[in-house]
Amino acid sequence: MNCPKIGSHIPKNNMKKALSLAVLTLASSALIAQSEVTRELKTEWHHQSQPNGSIGVSTDEALEALANREPEEIVIAIIDSGIDTTHADLRSQLWVNQDEIPGNGMDDDGNGYVDDMHGWNFIGGPDGNIEGETMELTRMYMDYNTRWDGLDEDSIQDSNPAEYKFFITLMQDFNQQQRENRLEEMFLNRYRREYDNNRSKVEDLLGPDFTDEQLDSLANSRHKSSSAARMVQELHEEGIDKKFFEEYGAQLYSYNNYYLNPAWDVRDSIVGDDPNDWNDSIYGNNDLMGQSSDHGTHVAGIVGAIRDNEIGIDGITPRVKLMVLRVVPDGDERDKDVGLAIRYAVRNGASIINMSFGKDYSPDADKVQEIIQWAGERDVLLVHAAGNDSRDLDFDSGDNFPRMPFETNNLENEAWIEVGASTLYADELAADFSNYGEYSVDLFAPGEDIYSTLPVNTYGFNSGTSMAAPVVTGVAGLIRSYYPQLTAQQVKHVLVESAVPSESRAFEGKSITNAVVNAYEAVKYIEEHKAELGLN
Repeated sequence: MNCPKIGSHIPKNNMKKALSLAVLTLASSALIAQSEVTRELKTEWHHQSQPNGSIGVSTDEALEALANREPEEIVIAIIDSGIDTTHADLRSQLWVNQDEIPGNGMDDDGNGYVDDMHGWNFIGGPDGNIEGETMELTRMYMDYNTRWDGLDEDSIQDSNPAEYKFFITLMQDFNQQQRENRLEEMFLNRYRREYDNNRSKVEDLLGPDFTDEQLDSLANSRHKSSSAARMVQELHEEGIDKKFFEEYGAQLYSYNNYYLNPAWDVRDSIVGDDPNDWNDSIYGNNDLMGQSSDHGTHVAGIVGAIRDNEIGIDGITPRVKLMVLRVVPDGDERDKDVGLAIRYAVRNGASIINMSFGKDYSPDADKVQEIIQWAGERDVLLVHAAGNDSRDLDFDSGDNFPRMPFETNNLENEAWIEVGASTLYADELAADFSNYGEYSVDLFAPGEDIYSTLPVNTYGFNSGTSMAAPVVTGVAGLIRSYYPQLTAQQVKHVLVESAVPSESRAFEGKSITNAVVNAYEAVKYIEEHKAELGLN
């Protein structure tokens, strides 16, 4: 997933900044730690247009320009952590498998999946779902350890030099992440105790529900607890509060108990398949929500929340049906689950697939790439989040799988779009957490402080390339809905050619296009290039 890195959750590199010994400050893009007043002003800013058209994606302008055209319904697959299928802004937008009879406990369409009415869950089984999972790093490291257990190290190195070198890389990475996690725990516990102690002094005077105004008054008074109030106030201004410590603590808990725990192995007991055998493909269940579907619900709303229903938010694609495919646990997704989910989406009529997840290692990357290319050959566009490590994907060590090799990832003949995250600020357009790459990232899209659906009929802000990818997916869905004659490759061509370049020098070299996707500009481009696109 893109957390430990998944645009989806809290990017861990930005969490670590929060515990720096220097000033205990936070790169707030990861935690969306901005004032509620600012947030109110920015609600659904990603739809908006700016004078130069380079920040929001101009959704309303695009739909106004298309007012005389009738859109066709389009199916978009959301491969993610699941969706709250009961959400008022999403439930009528769900794809329905017309060949399946709901709730009869039978595989009516003969595809091997029982009662797959709105999609399928590849991380579940007859008796429940996987919630916590290891990182791929942990799985691969332990796989080598198991295979080479008891063998002489020199003989392994002599007979498998390339594998041994890779194993050393895995071991170093695994050990480093364990050390970093222990260090972060130490810092977190230290600062949490300090914060709790000072907050307790404030609450003794002001009560547990004190306001910012009360805190400011105490901080500027001569009371003996004024210094405690100032410390609490300074941290709150940096987005560091009780919720911060709870979320950071929960993430460190996941690292200790799931991600980096070699003893954690629940796949067999819950799912029951062989995750390394791609022919063992009939497994899972039809629970599309699981214990936590926050990330997938947020992603789905950006793409296709009901428009103009006077509640919540508006999605980007007006006539859409959302196919739900659950493969992302709290940990790294499995290659086989990703590959089979893509196959399911293509075979059941999806025109676009959104993938807001990624990981550093992928043992079956070639198999996943083959399926991605197979999907593209069947006129399906795949949109992928670039990840949240502030990393140059062209040159840095590590990776963000799944991805396409550079030699096949070009603007003309691929049905794959790699997306970085942009902000609403023209002078700091590339979000500081976003991965980038002059050759490996196609374009950017709004991905900071994006307001969308959350479980139990709620809404909230999230940041990450996980939010930027569905913005692109939504724009692509809008285009394919109004111009169904366009192929997946043509839609990619339109989006990259019409994306609005930034005038900021800091944005140069961040992607192939150095530009931000824009729905209105895409519509204009199509209308101006109808002949070469083969449209009437």
